[in-house]
Amino acid sequence: MALVMLPAEVLATFIGPELLEMGAPGGRWVSALHADVVVPVFLAFIPALPGVTWVVMLLLARRWPVICARLGLHVLPVPQPSPDSTGA
Repeated sequence: MALVMLPAEVLATFIGPELLEMGAPGGRWVSALHADVVVPVFLAFIPALPGVTWVVMLLLARRWPVICARLGLHVLPVPQPSPDSTGA
């Protein structure tokens, strides 16, 4: 998302107004692209963000010990439950 949104916002914020001021036809194209494509895509992505975050979290949770091991980080072992019902 950042690979698309950041350049589009830079175009719309800095380059588009300058092209419009110079009277270049590219200024109208940049403004139309931003208003008709980039803004609706961004607004559609906002409700999907919690779901995307949840999926990424689940994918990383399964692989977290391997990721930490390859980075050379120490991962604390997960305590195993006691076999008796008292928890001792």
